[in-house]
Amino acid sequence: MARVIVVDANVVIAASSPGHVHHDDAVRLAFTAGSTGMCLHPLTLAEVLVGPARSGVQHEARRALAAAGFRLAPEDPAPEDVALVRARTSLRMPDAVVLATAQALDADLATFDNRLAREARAIGVAVHGAARGGE
Repeated sequence: MARVIVVDANVVIAASSPGHVHHDDAVRLAFTAGSTGMCLHPLTLAEVLVGPARSGVQHEARRALAAAGFRLAPEDPAPEDVALVRARTSLRMPDAVVLATAQALDADLATFDNRLAREARAIGVAVHGAARGGE
């Protein structure tokens, strides 16, 4: 994979949770991305850090994510672009932000959310992780 990959929260959560149904796939995806890197929109990072924050370890979790190669997206999509994605797809705002970020960066998208994957593919964004087809 030579392109930057914008990552949905469910991929990060799966990668960091050995018992998660998608754990092996998420780890494989992170390994395959290698130095190209996997980036997160700040809203996605906040979503991922909610669980660790409940235990007071959000700073440690963020450092662990950085050590694993997850980084913040180099730029945010314009609010108008996020609004347009949300209006056209009816995705929840966190998913609309992820998809708009992938579009803004001309990046691939990693998700295990089949609906988000379907909407991404419909506008020409390459998707890693989610199965083709169903919800």
